[in-house]
Amino acid sequence: MRTTIGLTAWTDYIPTADSTVAARLRKAGAIIIGKTNVPPRLRDLQTSNPIFGRTSNPWDVSRTPGGSSGGAAAAVAAGLAPLDIGSDAGGSVRVPAHLCGVYGFKPTQSSVPTTGSYADPPDMP
Repeated sequence: MRTTIGLTAWTDYIPTADSTVAARLRKAGAIIIGKTNVPPRLRDLQTSNPIFGRTSNPWDVSRTPGGSSGGAAAAVAAGLAPLDIGSDAGGSVRVPAHLCGVYGFKPTQSSVPTTGSYADPPDMP
């Protein structure tokens, strides 16, 4: 499944394997229906990127759903999916959940594996 992280350099990138979380979900019987919009490199308080454009808050399209998991929160709030998975270092799940009126949960650090998910290059701070 195409994974762009909102970067034009990754417009056509398709990983060769699932992340640990996606693989575990599939093994448990989950049907992954797609990926939601994110800001470039998952780093912004709104959800817009040059590939897919802006995600709006489903309750008021003039407002943001937040970021970086704004596409996830907007999809759940709009009833497109019962749940979504996101990462949260500084509010990236909790803020969009709040802005869209849905529940967001940040598990204890390192309790959910991040292997196979997007990470910055080793030389980037």
